Amino acid sequence: MLALSNEKKLILPIFLKKHNVMSPFFTKTFKKTLIGLFFAFLIFSVKSQNLIDINAKGAKNLQAQISENIAVRNMFKEVDRYRQFDYNKQLANMTSKNTGDTLWLNFFDDKQYKSVIQKVAKNINGRTSITSKIVGTQFAYCYMVVSENTISISAQLPYEDECFFASVKSGQAYISQVKKSELDKTALEGTHAMVNLPNQKYQERKNEKNGKGIDDPVIIDLLIVYTPAAAQWALENSSVTDIYDLIDIALQLSNTAVENSNTGITFHIVHIHLTDYVEDNTVEDLYRITDPWDGYMDEVHELRDQYYADEILFIPAVNFTGGVAWLLQDEDGFDPDYYAVALSRVQQTSWTYTAIHEIGHNMGAHHHWAQNFQAGPGLFWFSSGWRGVINGAKLCSVMTYEQGTYFSDGQNHTRIPYFSSPEIIVDGVVIGDLVKEDNTLTLKRTKTAVANYRTSPAPSLNVNPMSLNYGNVTIGTTSTPKTISVSGTNLIGEITYLKEGSDTASFEITQTSWSSATGGVLQVTLFPSEAKKYNTTITFSSPGIENKVVVLNGTGIITYNIIATAGANGKISPSGTIKVNQGESKTFNFTPNDGYIIEDVLINGISNQEAIVNHFYVFENIMNDQTIHVSFDFNNIDESNLDKVKIYSYSNYVFIHNESNELIKSVEIFDMMGKLIHQGQITKTTAAISLQVSNGIYCVRLISESHKITTKKVLLIK
Repeated sequence: MLALSNEKKLILPIFLKKHNVMSPFFTKTFKKTLIGLFFAFLIFSVKSQNLIDINAKGAKNLQAQISENIAVRNMFKEVDRYRQFDYNKQLANMTSKNTGDTLWLNFFDDKQYKSVIQKVAKNINGRTSITSKIVGTQFAYCYMVVSENTISISAQLPYEDECFFASVKSGQAYISQVKKSELDKTALEGTHAMVNLPNQKYQERKNEKNGKGIDDPVIIDLLIVYTPAAAQWALENSSVTDIYDLIDIALQLSNTAVENSNTGITFHIVHIHLTDYVEDNTVEDLYRITDPWDGYMDEVHELRDQYYADEILFIPAVNFTGGVAWLLQDEDGFDPDYYAVALSRVQQTSWTYTAIHEIGHNMGAHHHWAQNFQAGPGLFWFSSGWRGVINGAKLCSVMTYEQGTYFSDGQNHTRIPYFSSPEIIVDGVVIGDLVKEDNTLTLKRTKTAVANYRTSPAPSLNVNPMSLNYGNVTIGTTSTPKTISVSGTNLIGEITYLKEGSDTASFEITQTSWSSATGGVLQVTLFPSEAKKYNTTITFSSPGIENKVVVLNGTGIITYNIIATAGANGKISPSGTIKVNQGESKTFNFTPNDGYIIEDVLINGISNQEAIVNHFYVFENIMNDQTIHVSFDFNNIDESNLDKVKIYSYSNYVFIHNESNELIKSVEIFDMMGKLIHQGQITKTTAAISLQVSNGIYCVRLISESHKITTKKVLLIK
């Protein structure tokens, strides 16, 4: 059934009344003809847009499922329901031309929504990012990152109290549903926004405004830094496929908020960096990434200069805060500018507005003026958040805390992707105040200064095309961009490529950097889906200047990422994010510390016993992204001394019976992901420990007074 908007429903009666078609002097034939033409127009206008289902063609089973795999069940134990997700691979081929098309979000058989695509782009990793607004409900968005082998979805419908997530785990895509109100309970608010003290300044700087006003558009370039612990969290959590998708969704969330608020700001990621830093889990983490010379993550500031990044967004795995950032106190920007750093907790970065909230502090925006914890205003007297009611729902802007415990009324409010502004009206409600609630104006007044922290020279055009010829061009999901020297002004670029035996396909220029204002370097990255011979045609143009066309001939090489991580008490070599060419092989070795053994090796989330025995694993003929994680456990030191200690299980109980001469000091119980779920002491010969956990395999470790250790795996089935 075709559902018309209120505007379309009114067109026909108004037309008929205006032209007196309702009068008896007009024949019934004329009326029928007019009505037929009207509905034909509507049908044509609907068909002129593409209707794209997120499910693969022929996918029929949209009902919730329960996996027979214990590991899968454990992964989704915190969600309301889930199912395997056979997603539409053609989503990866969408371009900016699909803006305005309709996405059918068929999450489950009884949860199906229509959304309108607002933005499509290739992200820095070569995957397709899609932002769409869900129709029929307020403040509901769907953020998607997709490739031929991966997909992540983060969709929130606050009025319906629903969140939907999609991810790929162990080669299988899943989609899940959870109540937003329950998920919100796991999110943390930020700690105090940090203020850099005047005596920490080492130079005076005033950012040039370059003649730009508050309504002129700017691009703020971001350097994203994440830790191994954050990468591991993303791999293990059901809400996102990996850290790369998590970062891209955070970017989509941030850009939605600044676009809705008409700030004229666009955030752009220029580089993503894996640091080897281990979280302190205190505000010290922010201090350490900020200081360029303290020996912690100092390479980040070199990368910032190299990639001309205006801001640093740090994504660690911490529990002391949801986020923390430095609060800007000068309209001309931070002095020194290395304080342009924000920290966003990985556990909530891809489904809350935490990242843009913290970046907002870096730009002078602050919390609501009535908060009982670090209330606004920030940089200006009006730099505070908004809080109010729209259509009966308690809502707040990006910079306002959601939890009622921070307000005298005790009322919770749901955050929406808007900054406070007296010029923005949503459903008849002004979401700001001219005197004290205008964080939008705050961002507009500081955006040019922030965007000029690192300014690359201006684009250029018009050089001899012969200097642009290359014999080989490397392409792929994480390819090294080829450099092309150009000169001139107002660069406009379009890239097409022709593979053997196929049609042309268009790509956007995704990265640019310039070494000087008169002649610079343009970095071009291509992301075709196959490694075949191709000809690449790059067309440069500028107003009033003849187009320059360059053809690059070569053989494409697709590269993939292998994320290699290790738990405590051992190491994996090599570690981190390893880039390999398609079809190559890569070996990883594992080394436990003294007194420890290899407990498990997970290849794309699946245990591999052969790798445990061999102490190494070889990825052969690599054709997609991979993950490998090794965990370590205590060696059973002199276990014979504890051979009279019996450990067994029944239902949800673990029983320990000690008939040895050793006194048991403590008992620790872990799940198969290495998470400690019980810790205590045993004072009697026999102990029964009740565990409120899901069915599965658990590891029981006993430590005696003389530091003897014994471990045993037990199966709990209720």
